[in-house]
Amino acid sequence: MDFINFVKDVDAIEFTTPKESLHLEFKKASWKLPKSIWETISSFSNTDGGLIVLGVDEPIPHHYKIVGVDQPDDVIKELFNDNSNSTVINKPVIQNSDVKITTLELLRNICYNLKL
Repeated sequence: MDFINFVKDVDAIEFTTPKESLHLEFKKASWKLPKSIWETISSFSNTDGGLIVLGVDEPIPHHYKIVGVDQPDDVIKELFNDNSNSTVINKPVIQNSDVKITTLELLRNICYNLKL
């Protein structure tokens, strides 16, 4: 699955498409990684892969809101530290090329696309 182009594919802070699916997961992550991210990463790594987008909340089922990532450097540091920690995940699965930071100037939010 390709990274999401938020400028082209999502036209507002709140959106309903694209929707979460077997290959797409949205996660809220303001200053640290959500606890459930490693389950999703493991699932994607053991199947056909997928895309995790950090900085998106789902306040109502299938209705999404870009909330951004308040501490992007901390979140990226935690991601790669945990990726190298065998007590978190069996072996490292995320490479630098799997992470794309998107800054939406109009929305003043930062979202991460993690491609696995």
